[in-house]
Amino acid sequence: MKVTVGAFKTTATTYLDFEESRNYYVANIDAKLAKNINLNVSYLKDKDGFIYETTSTGLNYTGIKNITISGEYGQNDSTVARMPSNGKAKAWMGKIKYAGAKTDKVGSFGAWVGYRNADPYFDVCELTTLDSARQANRKGPGDRHFVPTINATFESWANWENILR
Repeated sequence: MKVTVGAFKTTATTYLDFEESRNYYVANIDAKLAKNINLNVSYLKDKDGFIYETTSTGLNYTGIKNITISGEYGQNDSTVARMPSNGKAKAWMGKIKYAGAKTDKVGSFGAWVGYRNADPYFDVCELTTLDSARQANRKGPGDRHFVPTINATFESWANWENILR
């Protein structure tokens, strides 16, 4: 089990058309539940719970060679997150990943397919590490990574919603 706890402060940053700094508190627990199953639980909150009051959990399964199956769920109960719907902003993700590009290994390759869904204002400043929060409602094949030279990664994406229309 790995436990991480911390605090940090942002300098004058623009949040939804106003500029201010914020104090943040973070906690993360990463635990191995079984040989090939990991659980991650996270918490992120700004001092007043204005932009972030986020809790999340995720599972990874690595029991198939070169394949990682993962899923995560999170919710943000901050003032900003409640603005659009007057309720918690939620996000979830399911993903199957093949291999993975390693920047120190030329020619390494990885790809994944999955689904993401995040409510508006779930991760306003992209401070969380949740895959579900990135590019909400993106469906179909995701990233393809390739390493053409050491310490360089080439990535490409497909927007299947627009391609299939």
